Amino acid sequence: HEAHLGGLERRAHGLEIAHLADEDDVRILAQRRTDRVGESGCVEADLCDVHYRLGDLKRCREHGEAALRWFGLRVPRWRVSWPLAAINELGTRSLQRVAPARATPDPRSLQVAGEIARVQLRLVDVFFYSLQLGPLLWSSLRAVNHCEPVGRAPELAQGYAILGILANAVRARRIGLAWVERGVRIAEAAGHERETAWALTRAGVVHVTECDFEDAESVTERSRVIAERVGDLR
Repeated sequence: HEAHLGGLERRAHGLEIAHLADEDDVRILAQRRTDRVGESGCVEADLCDVHYRLGDLKRCREHGEAALRWFGLRVPRWRVSWPLAAINELGTRSLQRVAPARATPDPRSLQVAGEIARVQLRLVDVFFYSLQLGPLLWSSLRAVNHCEPVGRAPELAQGYAILGILANAVRARRIGLAWVERGVRIAEAAGHERETAWALTRAGVVHVTECDFEDAESVTERSRVIAERVGDLR
């Protein structure tokens, strides 16, 4: 119940900060929330989100990386370190697949896990639009590796869908399709319709690149129906 209320509060907060253009206003608004007073990582996460909505990818990335550091996570600083970081996350992904672990965190830990996942996925957007392949691969893998043990279903579904597109882009077709379909299944099983529609559109992209137009049309139509039902304009 507490985690559910925290999710509702975060979504409402996200709608509110979407209309703000002043960074100081965002900090004040974030600090009004009693459950997050003094939590610099959460404030930086909000700033990351609002700068993305304002189209400032540079400051979005700065605040996103600052948020991760506040949460105790390392972020590569040099160009040469990005491929190594991505390889490390790929190794973690392989270990999790061989020996999956499921954590049972308290509601507070789940909230922090959600904040971290939110930042990682926002950085995925930044790296995608700025065409930075190494950081994009690193952030996508870390999002999945972070969410898998704690079962953060919406973020995990998005992470797998993104990894599926990346794998398909380098011609790893079977892995790409498997990952994007896993993203759809995770979202469906958790009952998250918005994330299901979002993942289905990514599945459609994979099918189109393989000239599998019948399946592409099928998943796209499923996504359209769900999006119209829940009012998701993405």
